[in-house]
Amino acid sequence: MYLTKISVVIPIFNHAEYVIECLASVVDQCDDNFEIVAIDDGSIDASYENAMMYLSCNLISTKWSISKRENRGINRTLNEAIQSSTGEIIYLLASDDRMSAGSLKQIRQAYINEEDRCRLFFYDVALIRWDGTLMNPSASSARPGGAALLGLSRIHLVAQMVFSWGSPFAHQFYSREYYNTHGPYLEELKYEDLYFALNSIAIDRFIFIPVVLKEYRLRKNQTQTPGLTFSDLDQTNIEVRRKFIKSKNLIYSTILLVGYLRFIVKSACAKYFLRKIASIIQRSILIVTLIRIRFF
Repeated sequence: MYLTKISVVIPIFNHAEYVIECLASVVDQCDDNFEIVAIDDGSIDASYENAMMYLSCNLISTKWSISKRENRGINRTLNEAIQSSTGEIIYLLASDDRMSAGSLKQIRQAYINEEDRCRLFFYDVALIRWDGTLMNPSASSARPGGAALLGLSRIHLVAQMVFSWGSPFAHQFYSREYYNTHGPYLEELKYEDLYFALNSIAIDRFIFIPVVLKEYRLRKNQTQTPGLTFSDLDQTNIEVRRKFIKSKNLIYSTILLVGYLRFIVKSACAKYFLRKIASIIQRSILIVTLIRIRFF
């Protein structure tokens, strides 16, 4: 029986302390058709050496590749790794995170079940502390209705992604066809996962799987991805609006209007009640738009 091949793409950067744990979580899946494609993006610690040592000792050479070169940034690293991979499914894994037990089989099954109507998959993640201990078994539990509602209602899923980006939506796997259509990742943007997600909301097929497929590590006092700022998020939203501005798609228009409403509210330093009104208007516009195009 043919098993759809999964490429586990791992960008590595200064995670010597965690990279073996990350790789072991993939190797321990006991799956028959996967590959690990890792690129060290100019680490100054022993990340590459630790990864090479572990893979050489624990996995046959045909199932993995790893290289190291100067620092070029996360987006170029992802593009290079994905373009050198060979799987039909692409799963991204940061070198300080862990793949949940049984994830490869669940990823493949979800892909097979939804292959005809879906190319991008969001999924739930567990949150772990910097020392690897469990903090929250489901990042979706902080969302209204939790993972179950995100999986059942596409309109709720869209609203949550547009108005409150973050975990678990930043974690995705997708078909190679999807990457070939929407890729490569734009090197000038730092919130590459947000850009990919909004692309899919507007013009492609997607779904949320209410299953934990990753353990996402949080650092001490971390509120967002290390090295990123909220101005980076603003820049990503600007690029999204610039790309979509000529489109007649109602969802494009909604995203565009939402972005400008938020910008106006933020720039004008509106009082509390004005922000609330703007928030209600934003949600109303999105709901009406999605209903009109039967986006359920």
